[in-house]
Order: sequence, then C-alpha cells, then structure tokens
Amino acid sequence: LRKKVGCKACRNTGYQGRTTIGELLVMSDAIRRKVLDKSGEGAIEAAAIEGGMVPMFDDGLAKALGGETTIEEVLRVTRLA
Repeated sequence: LRKKVGCKACRNTGYQGRTTIGELLVMSDAIRRKVLDKSGEGAIEAAAIEGGMVPMFDDGLAKALGGETTIEEVLRVTRLA
C-alpha cells in the first residue's frame, strides 16, 4: 500500500496528478420500483449493488490496493474516518 510523501511538485500533499473514486447509480427497473415504493436507502443501495454498481468506498479501496492513492485518503473522502 502507498504512503503519502510530500514534495515541492505536489505542494507537500503527497498526491501529484489526479484520479477519482466514484460510483454511478444507473436507474434500472428494480431500483425505480424501490424508489417508487419509498424503500429505504439500504434497500436501494442493495438493489444497485446487485445490479452491478460499485460503491465509492470499494472503488477507492481497489485504487488504494493498486497504489493509486492511500487508504487514509479513501477514508477521508468517503467520510468513514
């Protein structure tokens, strides 16, 4: 796993260049039914994941394991820390 190390080029942030972590919810029929039925956030998220959505935390974790970012940064931006 990567540890951040600052330098002049990155203004001592430990990150040079940019990458993103994200998730994209595509409105499928299953998710539409959950929304119209006023299902809770957890039920909608479960349907989205079942339909192939990758949650933002999981995308960040994969990028941290791939050396593109750090666990600390993933936790910071997903507000889990």
